[in-house]
Amino acid sequence: MKNHLLSVSILILPLHPLLAQKSDRGLPANTRWQISHLWMDGKLREVKERNYTLSFSDSTLNAQVCNSFNTAAWLQKKNRIQFGLTISTMMACEHHEEETGYTQALDQAKYLKTSSSLLQLTDAKGRVLLQAIPLPNKQPEMQPANLDYKALLTSTKWFFKTLFLSEKNETPDGSGAYLQLEGASAFGKSGCNSFKGNAEWMFSTDHAGRLTFGPLMSTRMSCPNHMETEMNILRILEKTDSFLFEKNMLVLLSGEKRLAILRPQ
Repeated sequence: MKNHLLSVSILILPLHPLLAQKSDRGLPANTRWQISHLWMDGKLREVKERNYTLSFSDSTLNAQVCNSFNTAAWLQKKNRIQFGLTISTMMACEHHEEETGYTQALDQAKYLKTSSSLLQLTDAKGRVLLQAIPLPNKQPEMQPANLDYKALLTSTKWFFKTLFLSEKNETPDGSGAYLQLEGASAFGKSGCNSFKGNAEWMFSTDHAGRLTFGPLMSTRMSCPNHMETEMNILRILEKTDSFLFEKNMLVLLSGEKRLAILRPQ
């Protein structure tokens, strides 16, 4: 029985030379967008079913494609936009051509056009490189006032109930896969294999906060009936950067994108 190590790399792209110009108005803050189309292979192609998202905050464009992207952005006169330093995770992704379409859109974009129903990045000739539609703003859910969420997070065995995947949602509830946090450590089962590693967490509200895992080590037993589920769970843990509680359920997030819902034992 062997162990293997999972890790996340970081990609930093170069700063755009024109970013010294001052913007005349702000980026569309406090809005969330779902990418519906990307320019790929000489054509604007639909990617709406992938659940790729965008949001702007503090001169930054945040995107969740397969990897997470954070890009410096400045809006200038007459809707001209400039992008700068990009920091990204570098996980292997099944739909890598769509990530290439996204990064090329940022590299070639000259204008940002927004309305209440549409966001577009276009090149100098007006060709649409990226198109997105608005997502509803999240409304805070009422949580039970008498719950000690810090104790709940670290004293509970959390079973994976739903995995949110790019192609479909998966319900591995019968696989016995679970996650447990104990201090600065995480351990659990992804199916028939066990995993363990580091965990860092910090509450930012009474029921939500930051959560990261890694590096994680996993046993490598052959599990024909659970192999896909096991890989999906380990990828989700790699991507996780935050969490929130919805009533008594634990939700793992990457930015604003839901990755998984876990139920208590």
